[in-house]
Amino acid sequence: MDTLIVVPLKRPIEDDLIKPALTTLFHSTFTSDYHEINYANLIEDFASLRTEAIWGAFDKHENSLEKLYRYYDQLCSLEERIPTNKVEIPFKWKDAFDRKIISNKSKYVGSITTEKLCILFNIGALQSAVASNQSLKSDKGLQLAAKLLQQSAGIFNYLKQFIVSLHQDITLDLSLEVLTGLSALMLSQAQEIFIEKAIQDSMKSQVIAKLSAHAGELYKETLIIFKTNIFTSLTRTKQWVSIINSKRLGYQALAQMYQSTVCKNNKQFGEEISRLQCAVKLFKDAQYQFTSDILTSWSDKAQERLKEVQKDNHYIYNEIIPDIKNLKRISQAKILKLQFPNCPMSLNFDDIFKDILPIKVQQSLLTFENLRKNLIDTEILKLKEETKILDTILANLNLPLAIEEKKNSQPVYQSLCEKSIFIKQSGGIEALENILKRLPDVSKKNQDIINTSIEMLIKEQDADNELRIKYRDKWTRTTSDKLTVKLRKNLQAYQDTIHHAHEADKILEKLYEENKEYINILSMDEEKLLRKLSSGVGVKVSWTVIQLRKLIDDVDDLRVERDLIENNLKSALVDMKSTFLIELAKNDVIDEFNLSVENIKKTYGSLIGQVRDNLAKQKTYVKKIQSVYDSFKKEKSEKGDVEETIKKLDKAYDAYMILNNHLNEGLDFYNELIEILIKLKNKILKYCISRNSEKEKLINSLIDNENIVCKVTRTGFSLSFPSATETTDSHELPHMPKHYKYCTFPRSGKY
Repeated sequence: MDTLIVVPLKRPIEDDLIKPALTTLFHSTFTSDYHEINYANLIEDFASLRTEAIWGAFDKHENSLEKLYRYYDQLCSLEERIPTNKVEIPFKWKDAFDRKIISNKSKYVGSITTEKLCILFNIGALQSAVASNQSLKSDKGLQLAAKLLQQSAGIFNYLKQFIVSLHQDITLDLSLEVLTGLSALMLSQAQEIFIEKAIQDSMKSQVIAKLSAHAGELYKETLIIFKTNIFTSLTRTKQWVSIINSKRLGYQALAQMYQSTVCKNNKQFGEEISRLQCAVKLFKDAQYQFTSDILTSWSDKAQERLKEVQKDNHYIYNEIIPDIKNLKRISQAKILKLQFPNCPMSLNFDDIFKDILPIKVQQSLLTFENLRKNLIDTEILKLKEETKILDTILANLNLPLAIEEKKNSQPVYQSLCEKSIFIKQSGGIEALENILKRLPDVSKKNQDIINTSIEMLIKEQDADNELRIKYRDKWTRTTSDKLTVKLRKNLQAYQDTIHHAHEADKILEKLYEENKEYINILSMDEEKLLRKLSSGVGVKVSWTVIQLRKLIDDVDDLRVERDLIENNLKSALVDMKSTFLIELAKNDVIDEFNLSVENIKKTYGSLIGQVRDNLAKQKTYVKKIQSVYDSFKKEKSEKGDVEETIKKLDKAYDAYMILNNHLNEGLDFYNELIEILIKLKNKILKYCISRNSEKEKLINSLIDNENIVCKVTRTGFSLSFPSATETTDSHELPHMPKHYKYCTFPRSGKY
């Protein structure tokens, strides 16, 4: 019909204590990702948002809804961050059904949860107001009105479950009975909108009749609720009862009127007259309760049709008119759904408090991150270790080299030829020998600089000690051993580094000697290389070779799968912030360990299962490879030693790669270290010169003032040699190259 009932808004009572209460709460509860955060600005923004949302709602505009949505979302965010026992904020609200400007019907609301309930009530009320303002002549207006009324009904229904568990005195408008009535009323009005849409779209009469029958039933249930004592005591809702009763009767009448059209189409003229008579009576009763233009229009239409059909029946059909009580009840079309509120409700919600977290949540996030990282590292380590084992097994079996095809009919495998070409392009064995010859020279230069530096410090200290013995108490300057503690420590550190590098050089030299012969072969041209392997033959293509190739392909797929699992382990993210915030808001404590373990299992459980399955596949593949390889060896057409040679050549290639990489880095290391040690040596030289100058001035002073006690201090001579602190400042010390810092060969990484 043309009148929609609008739920009144709750009015807040402004209290100047809200901001101080929030300030105290924030400083005692929150921390942030930044070193400093201006809580005053956040609280001011929050207070402004509250004022704008609450008072803007009285404009009863669609934009006002968005402001209320945003404030509700902000309350949800704040509630997640605040322990329930810490909230004591003086929010105050008046009863929505109290019309007095000055009234005692207001309640103190001390929690974010109850403030949320009041805001939700106003959202539902404002949705009813915005729906009533829509033009019901347009599809857009009808759709928005239906949507808002269903949401409003859902909100009032949603509020009931919280009121039951709320241990707090509340205003009458938030009582269980009132919320039940408001939810039923909004749902009934939403059904009205669907009927209006069906009429405008000229839907079948049977559909409109069913929709109207359900609307009449909904208004009947609503009327029963509104006739209870709690509503009869409210002045504002007394007029509502008449409107609701009028709509109940009106939609029952409309259902009969449209059902009569169905009867007409079915040539049931007697039943048509009976239903129209019922409709005319119900329309009159509805108008007696509350008059509206649309009721008058429907009533007139029903009366006109009744006159026409009675006339036709009297002259033409002569059908008996049945009693309306004996007719079949009109079935109902139930298409409404309660739409409960979600969070966030607003579009593009920007959380004011997104950068702040309670301290307990920060600590819980740290615990979770440690558990997550340990799990990921453990699973990735399992994969890497098993990959190393797999590589070792394949290398010992010389796979896949042992089953590769010949290259250009020559008795040498394709991969071996490619490795030989790479070594020759890299300089061959001559490049390695050249670096090995240069390493001792550059290493000796480093050692000579250190020896010279140490010798300068020793000479300076010996000279100082001799004069201290000679002059005894008169020799008052700081001892050399105190001034040079950190210089000597630095020299010793570099000495240890060079010693460590020498040990690494020995390992490389040993590796070179072990593989020298076969590196030399790989450095030959292709003709000589073929001659060395001329006794070998190709692989006999058989069932075992085919099986080995298939297994090698399976192993390659296994490696790809491992890379994918590793990437998925590293990239899988879990947002525990909201989980911990909700837990803290509910219980004031966070069981971070159990929550972390539970969420880690949910997120990484399937990936851990993939790791387990992948490792199980490797065991299966390795068993098959070893079994098939045994058969493969028996089927080889020749028993020559070519495979052993190929193994050694392959091993020599690996050794060359290690030597080429680490020897070049070692040479760079020694050259860089020379520059560093020269700078340190120059500092020591400057120190010795300064000390010598100081010594000469002090001796001259003692000679000139033989009978005078002279107190000598370093600052008195304004000397320029560096102090102990200056000599050892971290930003003054030369940077140590990382190549030799932790050299434990053989290993992966830089030499």
